Amino acid sequence: MPDRRYFSEWEPTTPIGWWNEGRRQLNEVIVMVNAWTIDDCPRESAPRILRYIEKGLQTFAARDGGEGWADELRQMDKYVREMSE
Repeated sequence: MPDRRYFSEWEPTTPIGWWNEGRRQLNEVIVMVNAWTIDDCPRESAPRILRYIEKGLQTFAARDGGEGWADELRQMDKYVREMSE
């Protein structure tokens, strides 16, 4: 099994409103992935986590300027898939 990993939340207090909203949405997924990790990465929960990651990739991370969020979501997707194998 790969090493456990925790993702850092993004600061949602920039001077740009839509950045803050995207960061808040990203942080919701990060909190979910980190909680999943703390709970010993239960395989039965992985599909649900992956659906939230996919939702993020298709919504807020798909906006112009969301490339960094998309990169973070892809890293989380890879991590969840590896940990649930």
